[in-house]
Amino acid sequence: MPEIDWDGNWPGLAATLPLRGVAQQLAFQTELVSCAVDGNVTTFRLRVPIDTLRASGNTDKLCAALQERFGATKVHVEIDLGQVWYTASAEAQAYREQCQRLADLTVAADPFVQELSRAFGAFVVPGSIRPPQSAPV
Repeated sequence: MPEIDWDGNWPGLAATLPLRGVAQQLAFQTELVSCAVDGNVTTFRLRVPIDTLRASGNTDKLCAALQERFGATKVHVEIDLGQVWYTASAEAQAYREQCQRLADLTVAADPFVQELSRAFGAFVVPGSIRPPQSAPV
């Protein structure tokens, strides 16, 4: 969306909006259906899986955060109810799962861990490995 200087990555945008509480969950759990620019008005059409998230106060806060981000245009937000796939929440969960798989593989491949396993029958307790806390890039 060159008209508003945005790459169209809704999960990336939602993760950076200065929101908290239920309004933040609204942003994280919505999927972008469309973004239309008509002159000086930009309409974000979103879909959310839980009706209570789209209460007017939450929608207003999301709209205000988007208005702050895209100050050169008037922002409107329309939110439909329905099944979602590509959300900031889903992207963050996939990232956490990827970090967990990498941590599990790193520990399993560690020569010291392998030697303890061979020499003493030691094993890593399932679920005990925790990846370092870091945010997706």
